[in-house]
Amino acid sequence: MQAKKDELEKKFNDLAALKEQVHILKEQLSIARRLDWIRRGIYDTMNEKGGQRLIHPVQPPPPETNSSLKVELRQNGGVKVQAPAPTNSN
Repeated sequence: MQAKKDELEKKFNDLAALKEQVHILKEQLSIARRLDWIRRGIYDTMNEKGGQRLIHPVQPPPPETNSSLKVELRQNGGVKVQAPAPTNSN
């Protein structure tokens, strides 16, 4: 284990190896950033200019709602919640 540690220390003391490691990490960071942009839906708009973005802004998806939940608010501050019966969709 000590020999492996010494080998790694020698490798990182070598400037060329350190530069190569930095290059690999930067490349992985840019790939991860592009994947995040694709997942968030912003990557498609990267080629648009400023005015085009103002005309067609990126809209976030609407929040998910539970429309089957019924809530009754009473004037005295009470609340009555009627949750739907659980369904077994298996």
